Amino acid sequence: PGIPIGMLIDTFFLLIFILLLKYSLFLSIAGSLLAWFVLAIIAAVIKFDQLIPHTIGYLLITAASFVFLEKAVVIPSQNRSGKKYSWKQILLRALFAGGVVASVVFISSILHPFAVGIISTFPAVLLSTMVILAVNQSREFARATGKVLVLSSTNIVVYGLGVYWSYPRYGIFIGTIISFLLAAAWVWGFRLFIHRLS
Repeated sequence: PGIPIGMLIDTFFLLIFILLLKYSLFLSIAGSLLAWFVLAIIAAVIKFDQLIPHTIGYLLITAASFVFLEKAVVIPSQNRSGKKYSWKQILLRALFAGGVVASVVFISSILHPFAVGIISTFPAVLLSTMVILAVNQSREFARATGKVLVLSSTNIVVYGLGVYWSYPRYGIFIGTIISFLLAAAWVWGFRLFIHRLS
């Protein structure tokens, strides 16, 4: 139940990052991370761990955020960029994301499972992706990509729901395969929607 609320917080993180990136990369990093930590602490303290309300709330707010970015903020889609990523950028992203995963595994023995679920959704991949895109491509390119990430990140919740349902029934190995296939099918179907927007 912590995954949908964690991803909801990630949606706000991404929304704030995109809005502030118009002005400054530093401001967008600071503002979005501050919002994430405040919302994560509030959610962990309240501990309202109901799966269905969280999932419905996440889907509704994520859809509303995308419509807001598409209609109100008007972030135009960008063409592909020919710029290549350096091995240092790729290594930095891998170390950052991997470090967060290792930290979550470490703290899972200390905190309540609901709090661990929220912390596990810390936007390490989103943050590193947005920063690298802004630096290596352009801020507008990063904002256009972020707009799509708001919706495409729903596959994480699909995977989490798959784990929630399949692990108790089929175990970790088979459950992981089922969850991965559900998330892959979700992404595959999602591509058609994204291509219509491009």
